[in-house]
Amino acid sequence: MAVIYIPKTAPEIFELSKRIIFKHNSIAQNSPLNHIEITSLCSRITDLETKFSEYQILSEKCARLKEEFQKELGIHKDQKSFVPGTVRFNIVQVRDILKGIAREDISSLKNWGFKIIDSSENEYEK
Repeated sequence: MAVIYIPKTAPEIFELSKRIIFKHNSIAQNSPLNHIEITSLCSRITDLETKFSEYQILSEKCARLKEEFQKELGIHKDQKSFVPGTVRFNIVQVRDILKGIAREDISSLKNWGFKIIDSSENEYEK
């Protein structure tokens, strides 16, 4: 038995809607769809295409902003180690300086906002 595919993506839904509207309009009075409100479907599709276009633009902008943000922090997936110039790199520098001053008593780094984790429980980088 054949199955009628109902689209799941915006571009496919827009395309099918336009074909339905075109077919409906081309057979006018003989259309089996005369009892439903096709005019509102036309305007809804037009509005949704505009929103979809705006959504795509914003999505791309958000992706670029996220990448820039992550790179500046030093947590981007492509960054393999502490990259100079990133916030994370600066935090590592601060940790290293304070660790050198504290020597054996690294618990004093808590006063600077650092979490001290027992090495047997370390889930973070050393």
